[in-house]
Amino acid sequence: MSCAAANTRPPGEAEAYAGLEARACPPGLESCDGCTRCATRCVDHIDLSYPEFARLVAHLRSLPEAAVREVVGQDKRLFWEEIQVSELCPFLDRRTDLCLIYPARPLICRLFGHVAWLPCPRGMVPEGLPEAPALMREYAALERHPLREWLARTGLRLPGFSPA
Repeated sequence: MSCAAANTRPPGEAEAYAGLEARACPPGLESCDGCTRCATRCVDHIDLSYPEFARLVAHLRSLPEAAVREVVGQDKRLFWEEIQVSELCPFLDRRTDLCLIYPARPLICRLFGHVAWLPCPRGMVPEGLPEAPALMREYAALERHPLREWLARTGLRLPGFSPA
């Protein structure tokens, strides 16, 4: 991450995001059992805040480039019969249904299963965040863009992603 990109961010943005994440993922919040049945709900083009983008880039740079290219290069089209219904997240490993960026996943992914509008498909994770609508309003107030747009704005490159 270039210093220039990080230094041009709005004051307090990182702190605001950290506060949201701390409230959204409090200690003791039950996590899933790892069944991966929610994987087909992981879609591409979600908006990320800059702090999420920076964490995601740092995580990806810590992984072997070949592993990143292998997962990002998989066919992410999801079909219902003969019609493509969505494009899955570039970080979803279609062989295992596991998330390549799980430790650095965005807030929206961290909320999966813990809010009414993103329920666990098996009902294994009890809804646990009554303040989730307020959190999402605060989150929506942050500047957010899809990954590819952040890459274009910052001039960064990641394995498997072509320049915009």
